[in-house]
Parts: sequence; structure tokens; C-alpha cells
Amino acid sequence: MTEKKQTVTIESVRTAIESLKAESRTVSVRTIQDKLGYGSISTIHGYYKRVRAETPEIPLGADEKMLPLLSTGLEIVKNATEEATSAFKSEIAVMNKDMGELAQALALAEDEKEGLQTKLAENELALAVLQAETHSKDELIERLKDELKTTSADLNRRTIREEDYREAKAELNAAHNEVAIAKASVARLEGRIGEMEKMMPYVVNNLNNDEQKGSMTQKDDSTRIKAAAGKKA
Repeated sequence: MTEKKQTVTIESVRTAIESLKAESRTVSVRTIQDKLGYGSISTIHGYYKRVRAETPEIPLGADEKMLPLLSTGLEIVKNATEEATSAFKSEIAVMNKDMGELAQALALAEDEKEGLQTKLAENELALAVLQAETHSKDELIERLKDELKTTSADLNRRTIREEDYREAKAELNAAHNEVAIAKASVARLEGRIGEMEKMMPYVVNNLNNDEQKGSMTQKDDSTRIKAAAGKKA
């Protein structure tokens, strides 16, 4: 069976007070609680005040004398605790922010680490390929010598090609100049042709007039010849 919890009553507090007085012990909320062996300080204090009001000869206990000081101290502690809690919360918020930034930095670092590891693996592969291709230092030197010779030959050919290019460029510039001169001549001829085309109607008109005059002259000559023949007859 579950043991029934004991309840503090005014009678139990009064009995504890009488027992403490009989033992010549100090009467206080704390000693009453010790005597009873159960009950909360607040409940015992309430009953203790009622018993003391009934029997004023009971002196104030040390606990009651200290209650105002304890209350003030408790209030100070409470305020200090609230301030410390607020400051602690602010610090926690800053720490959480810093932790978030650190987490982002860590993620970036992890990404960079993966990239570096990939690059390292690629470099190791390239080194292995190079080592496989280059069996010895002498072979590498010989290959470099051959490449140097090839480069020198390419450079000489390039020099020759540059000279050819300069000559070709000079010839091209000369050709451009000739083309420009030819274009200017064509432009002048086109201008002459345009002027001749403008004059063409006048020339044709003059030719037509000359033909008409020639025709009339022929008619007059024919008439004069016929008249002269008539006279001779």
C-alpha cells in the first residue's frame, strides 16, 4: 500500500511549538519543520503566524527576523539571475550565429577540400602518365633536344613566311593602288559617258535636221534639172 502523505495543520504546528519550548529550543519555521519532519516552509510559516498571534509570548524566530532580508536578497538574486539569463541568451544567440557562420565556412572548406583532393588525384594521374612516358632522364633530355631543333626549324620557316608575307603585302598594296587608279579612270569615263548620254538627244536632233535639209536640197536640184531639160527640148 502507498503510505499516506502527512499534512501540516495548525494543531501539528502548535504541538511542535510546545515541544520546542519544552526542550528550550529556539522556535522558528525551520525548527518547526525539523520537528515535524514534513511540510513546506510556506505552509508552516502561515500556521506559525496564526499560533503566534494567539500566543504573543512566543518570540520571533531567527527565520522570521531574516525574512525581509531574505526577501530583499531573493529579489536581488532574481534580478541578477534575469540579467544574467538575458545576457546568456544574447551570448547564446551570438554563439548560434557564429556557429552558423562556422558551419557555412566548414561546408565551404569541405567543398574546397573535395576540389583539392580531386585536383590532387588528377595531378597524381598526370604524374603517373608522365612517369610512364618518360622512362629515363636521358630520354627526356633527348626529346627536349629534338623539340628544340624542331622549334628552331619552325622559327626559321616562320621567319621566311613572314618575309614572304611582307612581300605579298607590298604587292597587294601596289595592286590596291592600281585598282584605285583604275577606279578613278573608270569614274572619269563614266562621267564622260554620262555627259555624252546627255548630249545624245541634241546630236540626234541635229542629225535629223541635217537629213531634212539634205532631202529638201535634193528635191530642189531635181526640180532645177527637170526645168533645164525642158528648156533644151
